[in-house]
Amino acid sequence: MSNLKRFVLRLAGFFSLQAAVAGVVLTPYMINYRDVVANGFMAASIDKQAELKQPQSRPRLVLVGGSSVAYGYSSPLLKDHLQYEPVNMGLHAGLGAEFMLREVEPGLKSGDIVVISLEYENFIGFPPGAKDVYDVIEADWRNVQFLPLSYLPSLMDEGLVFLGGVFRRSVASATGDLERKPYYQRNSFNNYGDVTGHYGLPQVTEKIASEGKTFNFDPQDVQYVIRSLNEFNQRAKARNIRVFYSYAPLMKKVLTENQTQIENVAQTLSKSLEFPILDRPEDVAYLDSAYFDSRYHLNQDAARQRTIALIDRLSPHLPIAHHENSPDRP
Repeated sequence: MSNLKRFVLRLAGFFSLQAAVAGVVLTPYMINYRDVVANGFMAASIDKQAELKQPQSRPRLVLVGGSSVAYGYSSPLLKDHLQYEPVNMGLHAGLGAEFMLREVEPGLKSGDIVVISLEYENFIGFPPGAKDVYDVIEADWRNVQFLPLSYLPSLMDEGLVFLGGVFRRSVASATGDLERKPYYQRNSFNNYGDVTGHYGLPQVTEKIASEGKTFNFDPQDVQYVIRSLNEFNQRAKARNIRVFYSYAPLMKKVLTENQTQIENVAQTLSKSLEFPILDRPEDVAYLDSAYFDSRYHLNQDAARQRTIALIDRLSPHLPIAHHENSPDRP
């Protein structure tokens, strides 16, 4: 047997072995793809983008941010008291501010109002979680169009980590050990894009008790995000779209532990943002009892409270607000 033929046979054997291994790993993954990925939390981006593209008879109130936005508002309440159609685009802080802005911008229309609420992690460079970007692309590959070039180095660094997660998920699918929390699914969202799957469920007390975070903001990172926000605002303004900023509803004890750092960020935003800021960090900081399972995820009552506060602060800026129809206070 010639050396070339021997090499070809060995090469074929090698690739056959790799294909067999890949088949063993990916078969349970593909079998469970619908339940794990297509119906998973990040796949809600598909529904949110579709809703943003729907024609409406009146302008929209588009809410932009991470899971603090997804868990943080009652859109039916907004619709009842403001003559705007709410669209909650909030999903996950790990997608980063630039992704969030790129995702929402193409669907905006003249007359829309945009309220941006970024988690504080979004002011600490990129990425808060490259895995989350991979997850949203896994849910819908078309989401690559929203990736800025600045994300690529981190995504390349974390590529093997993501593939390792796919492998572990495949094994868990095959063994039946894959955990699927019912309130972290695509159907956890209502038609407006609010997370409602946790309504009526008890607080995950062990997670709330362990919640803590130390923020270390780099002024350059903060300015980078501010530039992205201002550039977004300039493009929106040219299309007759108004933009506002509202702080994320951080757990009060975390805010207290990071008071100086967060106040520095708030002062920088106040000086540098070129569009109105509706509140202060302390205005939307709540006690532990207001949160479901993390420092940003409000329960139903607290989401209503935050929504009422937004209605009060936003109404004076809106020419078609229902000033005479104020929501009942808790």
